[in-house]
Amino acid sequence: MATEDADLGLEHEHGAYLDQVADTVGLLADVSRADVLLYAIGAAERIGVVAQARPHSVPPIHTDNVLGERANPIENSLIFRALSSGQYVNGQTQGPYGAVVTQEVFPIEYDGQVVGALSIEKSLIEHERHQRRSRAFQEAVRNFQWAVSHHLMPCLEDMSPFGEYDGILIVDTNRRIQYASGLANNLYRRLGTMDLLPGKRLSILRDSDDELVARALKAGHCLEEEAEEGAFIWIKKAVPLYSPAGWRQWLPWESGKPRLAGALFMIHNATQERKKEQILKLKEALLEEIQHRVKNSLQTIISLLRMQARRAESEETRHVLEDSIARLLSVAAVHDFLYNPGERIVDLRQLSDRILKETARGAVAPDKAIELALDGPTVYLPANQATPCALVINELLLNALEHGYSDQSDGTVSITLKETIDDIMIEIRDDGSGLPDNFDAQLDSSLGLSIVRTLVEDGLAGHFELRNHGGVAALVTFPKSPIGDESWTELE
Repeated sequence: MATEDADLGLEHEHGAYLDQVADTVGLLADVSRADVLLYAIGAAERIGVVAQARPHSVPPIHTDNVLGERANPIENSLIFRALSSGQYVNGQTQGPYGAVVTQEVFPIEYDGQVVGALSIEKSLIEHERHQRRSRAFQEAVRNFQWAVSHHLMPCLEDMSPFGEYDGILIVDTNRRIQYASGLANNLYRRLGTMDLLPGKRLSILRDSDDELVARALKAGHCLEEEAEEGAFIWIKKAVPLYSPAGWRQWLPWESGKPRLAGALFMIHNATQERKKEQILKLKEALLEEIQHRVKNSLQTIISLLRMQARRAESEETRHVLEDSIARLLSVAAVHDFLYNPGERIVDLRQLSDRILKETARGAVAPDKAIELALDGPTVYLPANQATPCALVINELLLNALEHGYSDQSDGTVSITLKETIDDIMIEIRDDGSGLPDNFDAQLDSSLGLSIVRTLVEDGLAGHFELRNHGGVAALVTFPKSPIGDESWTELE
């Protein structure tokens, strides 16, 4: 259900009252098997749609959003008749795409003044089906519609939808079944009730159902419960039904008072849904445990490597271990971003910032004043691209810090992110000493840059380039991975 201020210039009290009515029309659309539109009268007699509810029990008529649409006397003649007369009207009208639909319109009054109208619209097929149902059901639905239009059922606001596979019973004030849908009969057969339900008392069938309806009738309030009974899990709803006072309205003490006419009792078999939810929760719990153990294992490996680096006697060995630690920290950073079991994408900007703070800063020599900067928009990556990206950024940052500032004590290393329709670009730039003259001959012997080239070309299907640019600019360009790519589901 959706609502909108249609800019009709509604009076505050009228608008607030119609908002309350709008909150209750969702279940009405389901039970009526019809679209429900709420019209309001604004300033200068402007009339427009301020709320729309589509049924969950049948395909809707208005598949598009019609909120805010203005009514006119030619196309919406029934609406204007109901508003001008203050009386219920019905008939046929033209729906979307020229389809003929049936329309029932209930005027809505506030403080003795007509302020809006409730339009219930259904296809001719659904109208014919409704006409073939029992008179008890037709009367109950009419009473339900009337009660909602008079805002007698504010409790509907918190009720769950009524679906196409739910059963429905109509019971009178003595809790005797007047009508049972075919689905209701089938659901009760699963519980061992083989007889037809109409004419039976709820107490004979099931005490729990009877008790729920009894409480709803006594309180005049909607009730909804979920109960596990044997092998089944049921969602049950009891909604009191009101009707106009009828002939009793002529009695002085009954004038204008609605009459309690019975209740709608709806039942839904939620067994399969709850089992799926339980399986999903179990999978998430197992995945969370695995992720937690992976995180602990990474931290343990990093701690061991740090210990070995401190004890290493060879400077070359220490350097190799520190490089390995930095790479593992990058992997750990990606892992933290993917720690949420439902997460499939990674914010590359946040990931880059994490690498700058946790990885690269530790590689800045104490006697150097090197600033680290990040620029560019938020860029989202699928999980399969995030890990190679993190490793590439880490390697290029470490390479810039290690080789760019051997002859100077200060400078800036920056990461710049860019995004086009098809590609993502990462530029890591320093203002250090630049590339040596014989750099091309040394490129293949550099382990870090060889790792970068492999990750970019093989892992990201992209392009890697290094060039002098007032220092060194490392450019990484790779195509976006489409959302529908199978790799997006690797974590599931």
